[in-house]
Amino acid sequence: MVVGGHRLHGREPYVNRRVVDRRPVRWIFRLTGSLLIGCGLLACAPSERGERTEKKFRVVSGRDVYLRICATCHLADGSGSIGVVPPLQDSLAAHPDASVVARIVLHGLRGSVVREGRTYHGVMPPQATVLADAEIAAVVNYVRETWGRSDPVNTCSPETVAALRHKFAGRNSPWSRAELLAAP
Repeated sequence: MVVGGHRLHGREPYVNRRVVDRRPVRWIFRLTGSLLIGCGLLACAPSERGERTEKKFRVVSGRDVYLRICATCHLADGSGSIGVVPPLQDSLAAHPDASVVARIVLHGLRGSVVREGRTYHGVMPPQATVLADAEIAAVVNYVRETWGRSDPVNTCSPETVAALRHKFAGRNSPWSRAELLAAP
């Protein structure tokens, strides 16, 4: 017996049928396609795709972003690493202006920091190329609420981050503490 160009003998047709038969592969493509259509990724126009993506980023959790990106250095509890990374409690994260914290996340921070009698000499790397505006806004709000200032009036929005990103687009070095507090 010949199936799909392969000669089969005895009871082999049932075993080899799966190798030759393409129905299981078609089933996978059908399932994947239906999932994509069901999620609205294939059935909507490009402008609708952009709107759906933006809505997805608005529900991003600041805690999730913090644990994925920031906790690597600052640790999950925000305590930092003694002598290397300062703790977040009562740091610039407590600044009354959320845009100061957003600028730190966007462009980084350099210079000495004295906290609890310890001096930290390090550089916080910029996250502008790593995180989207909504992710930066979410993590700034999370850090300020957890280790600094819970201020429902002065929260950080993705629009604020986009404006800061545009305003300081030419900046290619981390902020110093003096520059942060002097910049408008």
